[in-house]
Amino acid sequence: MPEPSPSKPGRRAREREERRQVILDAAEAVFTAQGYQNANMAAIAARAEFSVGSLYHVFPNKEGLFAEVALRKLENSMQAIRDHLAQADGWHAQLDGFARHYLAWGCGYLLDILRTFKEVFNPQDHLSDGIFARFLTI
Repeated sequence: MPEPSPSKPGRRAREREERRQVILDAAEAVFTAQGYQNANMAAIAARAEFSVGSLYHVFPNKEGLFAEVALRKLENSMQAIRDHLAQADGWHAQLDGFARHYLAWGCGYLLDILRTFKEVFNPQDHLSDGIFARFLTI
């Protein structure tokens, strides 16, 4: 059997990465719709059309899966910024593009980020309830 070239992953590696991306897409949708606390591996597996055991074969637990979803979002955002900076003409255009991307990303995800921090780090804290409620009125 021929060896895969170093620059091109073999079929199994490609399939494994495709499964991983499908699971991450499903997890992102479930975390967004249900929140971190209400999301579970069974719901993510159903959304991805995999068995729960298959998810645990790829990701050790919900926390690890959530971390991978967050990292992927951050990496995608950073790549978009790098792409813009590479195409921008001069530092003014680079700064303008960076600021626009940062604000658009922050506004688009800020409520999800705040809700997740509230759920994950201290769901019983009444002070964070007040801050979160106030933020929603802004």
